[in-house]
Amino acid sequence: MAIIAFWLGGCQNNNAENKTVNIDGRTEGVVASEPFDEFYNRFTNDSVFQIQRINFPLPGINTDEMDISDKVYYWQKDQWIMYKGIPSQIDTADFQVKKIRSDSVAIDEVAQKNVSFGSKYTFKIKSGKWFLVYYEDINL
Repeated sequence: MAIIAFWLGGCQNNNAENKTVNIDGRTEGVVASEPFDEFYNRFTNDSVFQIQRINFPLPGINTDEMDISDKVYYWQKDQWIMYKGIPSQIDTADFQVKKIRSDSVAIDEVAQKNVSFGSKYTFKIKSGKWFLVYYEDINL
């Protein structure tokens, strides 16, 4: 996973075209007491805050540690490597970037085109605050 974070951080292109999709689906009873953009900025820059906003073990997928019979992988606090967000300059000729935002869910996804390599971070509101609730690291 450290290789992916390092590698994604080094991918650059002057023609980066990140796609952000806003979803209208409001979920009743789920209201954030903090704007997602403010949370995300702090989450991707403050390692202590990041750990506070992840309930470990964090469910997801880790193809480096799973075999074909595994359905879910649980990321552990002591093995977590800080997520620093999607690089602002990323080679969109080789990578597809998706940012999905709604009032109650936010997803950051990066996938290398034509290869089974990528990551997906899913954030949701819990008790009025944003949390990372799911993480996929796919490297096939």
